[in-house]
Amino acid sequence: MDFSISEEQLQLRDAVKRFCDGEYPPEMRGQQVSADMRRERWGMMAELGLIGLAVSETCGGSDLGMVEQMGVLEELGRCLSPEPYLSTAVISGSLINALGTSEQQQRWLAPIAMGQLRVAFALDEPRERYAYQASLMECRLTLEGEDYRLSGEKSLVLDGADADAYVVAAQHDGALQLLVVPADAVGLTRTTGSTLDSREIATLCFADVLISSGQVLAEGERAECALQAVLDRTSAALCAESVGAMTELVEQTREFLKVRKQFGAVLGKFQVLQHRFVDMVIALEQSRSMAAVAAMAVDEADAEKSRKLVSAARVSVARAARLISKEAVQMHGAMGMTDECQVGHYVKRLMVAERLFGDISHQLQNFAKSTATAA
Repeated sequence: MDFSISEEQLQLRDAVKRFCDGEYPPEMRGQQVSADMRRERWGMMAELGLIGLAVSETCGGSDLGMVEQMGVLEELGRCLSPEPYLSTAVISGSLINALGTSEQQQRWLAPIAMGQLRVAFALDEPRERYAYQASLMECRLTLEGEDYRLSGEKSLVLDGADADAYVVAAQHDGALQLLVVPADAVGLTRTTGSTLDSREIATLCFADVLISSGQVLAEGERAECALQAVLDRTSAALCAESVGAMTELVEQTREFLKVRKQFGAVLGKFQVLQHRFVDMVIALEQSRSMAAVAAMAVDEADAEKSRKLVSAARVSVARAARLISKEAVQMHGAMGMTDECQVGHYVKRLMVAERLFGDISHQLQNFAKSTATAA
């Protein structure tokens, strides 16, 4: 693996950093913003070409890979962006890009790249946790002539509260199907909520929603392979986003240790705190390397290798996030978890990121399965 960063990748990261510093002032990070503000920022991200980074050029994208998206996600994690970049640009966009026909790509992918369509990924269900096998899904399709009827419920749909459409995973006769459902489909109702870090989620209820054959992206083995690939991509993205949040936690803790005084001296003078801060920096740099490994593994498109490396990276980054979060809160004292202190908002973002699409236990199981398969 080549860990060097090209000049073009550096320029992209610098552009994203300038955008984030301008649009996400420090005092507003972690705070809830209006839907109009989120849509305005989303349009600006589309103008910069960030949403279409991994979209094919024929649909208005740049046809780049996960390594390029990693730089964007780090900056978005650093500023606690509430925009649906993960759900739309990373997950749904990559699924439609990989599976969609030319007609489907022009219908959904081109508007995504232009910032006109926000798509959420409906995968989890209320009665099963991380049950991503078709046989365990209760959201089902039944055949009706040449079309289908979709019934069931999807929960914890990230960014689903104001999405324009959904990529839904459902089963038909025990086989997995991936399909696109508009948010205004007849028979679809959504109940909104929020995560610990104040991002919007939704629960979707499908009551005999009519699904045409043109809405189906893939089924059977092809859908299963695509789902596993996008879960690996999602884990790599969460690693990158977490690295961005951890970077800010380390920087804020560094600045606090420089100015906060106790017993007549700044906290940074105390050797025990210096040692603990060094542990934070080491954990951050290890996580940055593991996030890069995960991104490069996704771009190599070797399914077994990618699953193993991405799962290992996800576990490593999650453990580092726990360490850095704990130390940041403790070194800030009792104010570390108050709403007035930004440290608490970053800790909440990391806690949510650890559990999205597979927690540590789930990732360890994936790693074990991949190791056994390779052996």
